[in-house]
Amino acid sequence: MSVARLHRWHRAVGLFVALLIAMLTTTGLALTYTEALGLDKHFITTPSLLNWYAIRPPPLPLAYQVGPHWISQVGTHLYFDQTLFPARATSLHGACLTREVIVAAVDQELWFLTHGGEVIERLPIAEPIESLGLSADGTPVVRARNRSFSIDVESGDIGVAESGKITWAEPTSLPLALAQALTALYRGRELTLERVVFDLHTGRIFGFIGVTLVSLSALGMLFLAGSGAVTWWRRWQRLHRRHHH
Repeated sequence: MSVARLHRWHRAVGLFVALLIAMLTTTGLALTYTEALGLDKHFITTPSLLNWYAIRPPPLPLAYQVGPHWISQVGTHLYFDQTLFPARATSLHGACLTREVIVAAVDQELWFLTHGGEVIERLPIAEPIESLGLSADGTPVVRARNRSFSIDVESGDIGVAESGKITWAEPTSLPLALAQALTALYRGRELTLERVVFDLHTGRIFGFIGVTLVSLSALGMLFLAGSGAVTWWRRWQRLHRRHHH
């Protein structure tokens, strides 16, 4: 290959590699300072980008009404109205309102909450919880392995429930506006800016094509190093011959 043709290829490949290097440098620096930039705390809410990552709307929320409020499960997220609880959960078995507190059965725990939704205590239950309800006098009752236990909300003591009518908590449909808000909140907590920047850095955001382009940029750098060395060597030889002639 002639020096002129090699030089043209060198410039063309150099432009392609330069664009990718600029992107890789920018994303690499951003990832280096993830905590300072807050990339891991910034969540993406753009619907088109969420769809690109196949983060679809979740199934219909499982919800229990407690007075004027709602306790809902969307995927593994738990909400008090539109406030997300920090802990994630597999199963929400029920929620009920007492004079003192709100009681929610979450996985194998009973959560005691203020009427404003603040978690006061989490009480582990030895048996798998099936449902939660209230006795005739308003005492919380939990059913586990077909046995019913009463819960003293002040002491947290668990005893055998007395026979009598128990009103079991039943899930109900959320108001449409709240259901739509929870769906948006759920999708908006699944994808961080850090993940997007990392996928840009590796090319994974564009799938196989993106990874291939990043790999080609690495090969392009090798080509630039080689072609630059060859061009310099040929020019040096030409100048050396002229000098001797």
